[in-house]
Amino acid sequence: MNLYIGGRNQGKLDYCRSLLKGECCVVLDGAELPADLQGVLKTELPADLKEKHLILDQLHLWIRTCLEEGPDPQDVFRAFSEKARESGAVLEIISDEIGNGIVPNDPFEREWREAAGRLLREIAAESEAVVRIVCGMPQVIKKAERPAANHSNLVQAAANDRSNLVQTVQLYLIRHGAVKGNLEKRFIGTTDESLTEEGAETIRRKKEAGAYPDPRQIDILFSSPLRRCAETAAIAFPGKETVLISEWSEILFGDFEYANYLELSDDPRFQAWIDSGGEAAFPGGESKAEYCERVKRGFRTVCALLRDAEARRKTAAHTETAEGTGTGREITAAATVHLGTMKALLSALTEMGYFDVQAANGEGFLLTIDPENECILRTEAFS
Repeated sequence: MNLYIGGRNQGKLDYCRSLLKGECCVVLDGAELPADLQGVLKTELPADLKEKHLILDQLHLWIRTCLEEGPDPQDVFRAFSEKARESGAVLEIISDEIGNGIVPNDPFEREWREAAGRLLREIAAESEAVVRIVCGMPQVIKKAERPAANHSNLVQAAANDRSNLVQTVQLYLIRHGAVKGNLEKRFIGTTDESLTEEGAETIRRKKEAGAYPDPRQIDILFSSPLRRCAETAAIAFPGKETVLISEWSEILFGDFEYANYLELSDDPRFQAWIDSGGEAAFPGGESKAEYCERVKRGFRTVCALLRDAEARRKTAAHTETAEGTGTGREITAAATVHLGTMKALLSALTEMGYFDVQAANGEGFLLTIDPENECILRTEAFS
């Protein structure tokens, strides 16, 4: 059995099929399978499965069906995989990574993520190979002690070739400390307020509690150009030079700038914006789609700077190794930004919804990113 995981639309099924080119395989879509899987091996598959590859795609959607209809997915899958092994089939399991460290408010959504996590851990433990697919590229997490029967040499080659593994960067995305406009629930975009004393103290306390990395561990520090973010960066990472990313400033609220909902309650334009589900442009400002595109441009700039930093690190590491003075390490970065920046970036580049992204002042997300392919591999909230 082999397991392929990754985000949605990352090319997991195509990659799995490329490994099995020229070999007999049967694909089952987890979105269409019955919860109990009864009869699948007998009625939907060839009678002779010996040495055939049985691809179970979208396992996460089948798990959801189980939870909706009642059967325990772990019990059902164990029975199914045992029958598949007895028939001589090689199971190839494909699943999206769901959740990204975010705990949803809906109890069923939480249960689904937890059930998927439990079953995938069990499958990973029993699998001969576990591969994460990012932008169609393989990251080998686990390789077989011996090649799996009829399994392509590509997985083994990827495991042995370090150049095939994605060079990742850890990026701490931190929301700025509170300003007066935050406390009054205002649309604060371009208004360039400083942190309140309480807002600055929140950042100091979190720094002292170890919520943020030591400044010496940060290779490059980014910030929105607005004062509240630059001041947060100076408190959280004293002495570090800050690279300003203009595209990561807050959304342009236009005519609604620095107003709150009470002041706008009688404005028909505000009701029209609400009725659009937040999709319409603010009068005289940006739409959510325009803002997401702007923040994505900023992300591409950040990735380019991280690639440059990685190139310099490799050069330094090569020199140190030649001189016998040390070894290199992976890049760690931080960015002090707005909640809007987080919403735009994570909704554009992960499965998270724009309005589902939430972080209090001083809190944020730890991102594992691939700067070469300009994508986010993993998201974990922190406080």
